[in-house]
Amino acid sequence: MLGNSSSGAGMNRTAVGIRGLTTITPTTTNRTAKKKKTEDGGKIDRVDRDDESNAMLMEFAEPEEDEQEEGLAAPAGHNVAMVRFTDDAFRTDAAGRQMAPTFSDVDQGNLGDAWLLASCAAVAHARPTSLLKRVTRNLNDTFTVRLGDDEYRVAPEFPNEGYADPMPNGQSDTLWVALVEKAFAQAAAESYANLECGNAARALEALTGARTARQTIAPSLPPEKIFDRLREGKRASAPMVVRTHESRVTKPLTADHFYAVLDAYERDGLRFVKLYNPWGTKGGSRPLEEVVHEVSIEALSNDCDALFIGG
Repeated sequence: MLGNSSSGAGMNRTAVGIRGLTTITPTTTNRTAKKKKTEDGGKIDRVDRDDESNAMLMEFAEPEEDEQEEGLAAPAGHNVAMVRFTDDAFRTDAAGRQMAPTFSDVDQGNLGDAWLLASCAAVAHARPTSLLKRVTRNLNDTFTVRLGDDEYRVAPEFPNEGYADPMPNGQSDTLWVALVEKAFAQAAAESYANLECGNAARALEALTGARTARQTIAPSLPPEKIFDRLREGKRASAPMVVRTHESRVTKPLTADHFYAVLDAYERDGLRFVKLYNPWGTKGGSRPLEEVVHEVSIEALSNDCDALFIGG
């Protein structure tokens, strides 16, 4: 499934559950279930947590105060070696002040968690300063990552398999995406593998602390109504994510994938939406322009089945 897959081309990937996981031991080598298809006539609702077809990623585990990292599980066949970084979560300016993150910091890598990383990009774009409060450095050089109301202590050690890039575009002091991804893995039964499927609504809620609304993009919903929703979200500085259909998607979009919404605007009487593909620049090896897409609202209406709007 491309939407929950990585940007690595030609990889032999196998979806796995709890069984068959490989345990990652830290070293110091310095679609969810099928969604219920409904035609809601354009109504926008809060996510129903009692409906298994809208299953969230997980209920966050209550972290133990003195809990130490004992290793995270990874999808079968992935490299288990860990690399430690001494960088900070966020860049600083010439005066030493923390700089807010940007959507282009997100570079997905080889883990199928586009639902999460598209949400990271959406929050970084719409409410960048809020992330500065959710990822903080501790005196012992670990980090505290707050997901919703829960806090996770995260060491800056990441699998060298190449998941969320801790140095996107070759930049130092940009660990925040990798730290957030690892915190989600800790919350998901200590397993990176459990991030291979998930719901953007839960990711947005964890990163903003507010409830997320889900808009079904049904054939009965006119494209102009979707555009109005996007414009409303833009005016409210709401982070937004769209999900594409599992098939019959036209280029430049990819089937069964998630994209961060960057903008919605009119030009020459036509309506467009700008999207960011969380596959990112692949470590700076491809231009940013190749993962920022301008699509018409009609194309988005045809190719996407859900819009998630953060609170």
